Amino acid sequence: MTELANVSIEELHTHLNHMPHSAIRHLIQADSTAGIPDHITGTTSGDFCEDCVNGKLTRAPHSKPATHAEHLLL
Repeated sequence: MTELANVSIEELHTHLNHMPHSAIRHLIQADSTAGIPDHITGTTSGDFCEDCVNGKLTRAPHSKPATHAEHLLL
């Protein structure tokens, strides 16, 4: 019985492939998917997910300053 399960919006966010919190709330309100509980727990104001932010990074920041060549390349 999934209707009686207590699940947080963060857990749904993770299980639904990091879908935005607003989209998850819309799915619940529209009752468009079977198996998602009608009542979810968790904060509604914090949509921050560290995994989502890290996934959007295109490259790692520089960890050491750049160096110049000491002689010409041959």
